[in-house]
Amino acid sequence: LWSISYLLFDTFSRWETYVGCPKPIHKWLIGSYVLLISWRSAVVCASSISSMQTNTVLLNLRHKSFSSQVMVSFASWAVPPVVAVWSVLGSFWCWEVITTAPDCVPSGLHLCFIVVWQVMSYAWLFVNMFTRTSAWVVERRMRQAEHDRRELEDEDSRSRWGTTGDLVDYRDLPMMMAAGGLTPSMIRSLPGESEVELEDAHADMDCPICLSPLQMGEKVRQLVGCGH
Repeated sequence: LWSISYLLFDTFSRWETYVGCPKPIHKWLIGSYVLLISWRSAVVCASSISSMQTNTVLLNLRHKSFSSQVMVSFASWAVPPVVAVWSVLGSFWCWEVITTAPDCVPSGLHLCFIVVWQVMSYAWLFVNMFTRTSAWVVERRMRQAEHDRRELEDEDSRSRWGTTGDLVDYRDLPMMMAAGGLTPSMIRSLPGESEVELEDAHADMDCPICLSPLQMGEKVRQLVGCGH
């Protein structure tokens, strides 16, 4: 940020040298510097509020803090379209200035910034699109897993473990259930459902899945293939 601040100051101090240029390349430089500072500041603020690393904060679509949500939304959805339009505009302006008025081409660090900024802007737009797509794929699987859990909840499961349909973190995502496991309707259609009778309860039988003793009146399901 300090180097960008210096470039901003240097551009303003040389403002008169750009008068008469076919395109206001100096204004484009100022806008580029401001865009870079705004995007980086939003990412750092969101990371500080959510206590997440800056390289992963944009992948999380479930920030608990409203301020963090605003910062992530700004960095993810507001800045990229502006950067895309600004980069294309800068490409045409820079080419026109270089070919028609080479004396107006900025020198030193500004010229290096123009080259690096153009290359990095297009690369960043591609990376940002890939990042947002990946984040939404994971979020979609997260919501599907929550929906499946709610579909399987009943009074017995809620009395044992409480509500399990709300996942707190992406690390709680059951990958097999969300990706290729049985659907709730398929699980409910499995044969073998019955109620625990008195003799089974007195026999101290345990469920091999939840590792809890069977109680009389509880609904149990014995799978035909494996006997669980």
